[in-house]
Amino acid sequence: MKFSKKKVIATITLSTMLLTAASLAAYADSTLKQISAYQNAALHVTVNGHTVDMSSEDGMMYPIVYDGHSYVSAKAVAEALGASVKWNNGTQTVEITSNNTSAGVPNKDNTKPTTETSDVLHSKWQGTYTANQSDTSVTITIDGQVATFEFGPTSNNPNVPLGKYTTLVDYNKATNAITLTGVKWIIQPSNYEFVNFVGSISGDYINGSVNSVNKQAVGTFSIKLVK
Repeated sequence: MKFSKKKVIATITLSTMLLTAASLAAYADSTLKQISAYQNAALHVTVNGHTVDMSSEDGMMYPIVYDGHSYVSAKAVAEALGASVKWNNGTQTVEITSNNTSAGVPNKDNTKPTTETSDVLHSKWQGTYTANQSDTSVTITIDGQVATFEFGPTSNNPNVPLGKYTTLVDYNKATNAITLTGVKWIIQPSNYEFVNFVGSISGDYINGSVNSVNKQAVGTFSIKLVK
C-alpha cells in the first residue's frame, strides 16, 4: 500500500511531542529538539469504530511519523473519548480531564489495568510457557470459575501439537494470585498431561510457574491480557 507522505521539520519538546498546538515560544531552549519527520495523511485514528476528526482552526492535524512511532493530536483523540483538553502555559502541561473517573490510568500500550475481579474472571490471555516440550504458545479464556486452556507450537518450537482442556480458576483479589488447574481434556495429544499455572497478576500480565499434576514445578509462563 502506498502512503502519501509530507516531510516536515519540527522543533518540539520531548514531553509533549506533536500532541498539542501549544506555542513553542514559551519553551526554554534546553527543552527543544529539532527533528525530521513525516506528515502522513493516509493514517487514521478511530475511537469505538468512529474516525476521529483531526481538523482544527489551523487546518488538518495529520498524524506525524517519527522514529517508528505515530503521533496524533491529543485534543482530537481526547475529545473523541469524551474528555476535555486545555493547555496550561504556566506549567507547560497538556491537561486532559475525563468524565469517566473510574476508567483509571491506562498502561503504556493503552490497555486498562486488570484490577477488578469481574475483569479477571471474564478475560482472555495469550503468551507462552515452558514445560517438558519446551517453548509452547498458550491462549487462556476465563469465563467465571472455569477457563479454556489452548496450547500449540511457536516459531521456535514448531513441533508442539495442538491441545485443549478446561481448567478451574482460583483467583484471590486481595493478593492478585491466580491458579489454573486442569480438569478435563477437549483435545488431548498423545502422551500429554495437564499442566497447572500458578501465578500473580500485575497490570495486564500474569507470570508464574508451570506445575505438573503432582505439583512439581516444570517450567514458567508469561501471558498478556488481550480481551
